[in-house]
Amino acid sequence: MYNKVTIEITPDGYTKTLYKNDGTVAESVTMKRRKNGLLTSDKSWDDVFWDCETGDIQDNYEDLYDALESDDIFDIQKALYELAYLYND
Repeated sequence: MYNKVTIEITPDGYTKTLYKNDGTVAESVTMKRRKNGLLTSDKSWDDVFWDCETGDIQDNYEDLYDALESDDIFDIQKALYELAYLYND
């Protein structure tokens, strides 16, 4: 289970880090700004939430995945609500 997401913003990009309940890092995805202004990353949140058996995002984590994958502040707020829901489940 997960209980925290941090977002670190720097002039070169940003990092979203997902933490497990025990305080250890579950995954961290960094987006770097290239010279042309586009953001790129070497990995995705698919790596964290993908279920090979179903060929889709793991059940109960679809909303958290969508929020972490998005750059929209409202989706990030949605992630906060989803973490609270999963943590209290």
